[in-house]
Amino acid sequence: AFLPGDFGDAEKSGAAEHALRRDFLQTTLAASGATPVAPEAAYVPKNPVTDAKSASQVVATAEADCASAWLAVVNHTDDAGLRTTALHALVAASRRGTPWRAEAGQKPAAIAMPGQNS
Repeated sequence: AFLPGDFGDAEKSGAAEHALRRDFLQTTLAASGATPVAPEAAYVPKNPVTDAKSASQVVATAEADCASAWLAVVNHTDDAGLRTTALHALVAASRRGTPWRAEAGQKPAAIAMPGQNS
């Protein structure tokens, strides 16, 4: 409700990217014999969302958290295919997070080493 109007498509596109990666990971985990954990019901922000700036901060934080998680996968797997997938996801989270950080007035908007500053 608080997101800037011109960011609606970016939010929908980002959510779709996250859903595709989630589905891929669930399939990958199940194929390896693991049981995927169901997603949390909601992302609880540290601060209340009261306006466009705070809404943008929440999305930027979520993307930074995703980048951190994907960097952990890059750093802890020996599987080349999984590492490649994780690297692509890390870059995508960084790419998606940059305009949200800019909209929220965060500096720098573009993170030099994504996944390390969350």
